Amino acid sequence: MPIDDGSVGGIQIPVAAGVEGERWTDPAVDALLDFAAFYIKDAIDDKLARLTGTGHDAVPADNRFPFDPLTPRGHQIKLPRPALYVWWEGTSTVEQQTTIYDVRSRPIQFMYVYDELPHYDEMVRRAGMMSAIDAAMAQMSMRQVHADFGHSGDPSGTWINYTVADPNFMGWAWQGGFPGRFGIDEGPRAERRFAKKSGRDYPALKGSWLLQERVAAQTLVDPDDMTGDVEVNIWASDGESTDTMDFLDGVLQAPDGDK
Repeated sequence: MPIDDGSVGGIQIPVAAGVEGERWTDPAVDALLDFAAFYIKDAIDDKLARLTGTGHDAVPADNRFPFDPLTPRGHQIKLPRPALYVWWEGTSTVEQQTTIYDVRSRPIQFMYVYDELPHYDEMVRRAGMMSAIDAAMAQMSMRQVHADFGHSGDPSGTWINYTVADPNFMGWAWQGGFPGRFGIDEGPRAERRFAKKSGRDYPALKGSWLLQERVAAQTLVDPDDMTGDVEVNIWASDGESTDTMDFLDGVLQAPDGDK
């Protein structure tokens, strides 16, 4: 019987039914949201504590959302601030990476929204803030681990790819960000007005990651039936006589590398 682990990055197909009413998750989005919130706080909370007029918590725990803040809703909501949004938006693509597996790539969007600044002096004091957050996202994506962070209950210092998927089954890179102002709930004809004057908006940074997830191949045999390590002995002669000598002894590893 073919064996199929069903993984596409950190997503298992078929999706497990779970318990009644359990939240539907996108493991990679959840991990990036959690890690980005930690990294932003680690980058700027100490500096915010030295400024007045706005809060000192860069990303409150209740203001982290795995969806587009402009997703249509049946009623208006008040935008919490500061807030962090991470979600998938854009077309996914699939490319054959090797002869045995494909890779799905998709853009993961990032938006950080901050408090309104009450005075020109406060705008001057915070002029470099969005640049620092963008730099933190670039650093986070290059290092992909932090000694003081563990996702989903993992010990601090655990690489999040190990939490979300099997090693080497997921990769991601920061594609860059741009600052602007973001508005929400401006009426029934409100459009996406990021980086445009909306009349009711807040300082913000928008960016994206490119996420790559391996589509696991179907294993044609049960790994327990695969050949284990094989001892190899090579004997050689000078090609003219029938006398031989022990030339090389070694072990040919099993296909899974550890049997």
